[in-house]
Amino acid sequence: MTGPLPPNVAQAVCAALHARTLAERVRLRLSGGWTAKQAWERLAESPRLAVLGHAGGDERHAIDLVYKALVAAATAGTVRRQQVKYTMRLNTKGPRDMLVDVFRA
Repeated sequence: MTGPLPPNVAQAVCAALHARTLAERVRLRLSGGWTAKQAWERLAESPRLAVLGHAGGDERHAIDLVYKALVAAATAGTVRRQQVKYTMRLNTKGPRDMLVDVFRA
């Protein structure tokens, strides 16, 4: 199936961005937010299965749908979106800088 997620599933994706513990609040403050993959991992079982079914069983496509739902929510003003830069050190190639979209409720 293609197209946007159903509204109730998109709301569940946005709800997954809320910090549940003090440690998560600290992590959000330091990192700037959750990535689409992290939001996918934080989804409850029922919405996760709905997204996976909408994606035809392909987890990578399901994460892309979560990302698109988060971008749409950011455009609507429901969540905040920003890009963060971090450096990853690869043993064979040295440091690599990356830009990643993160989202906060």
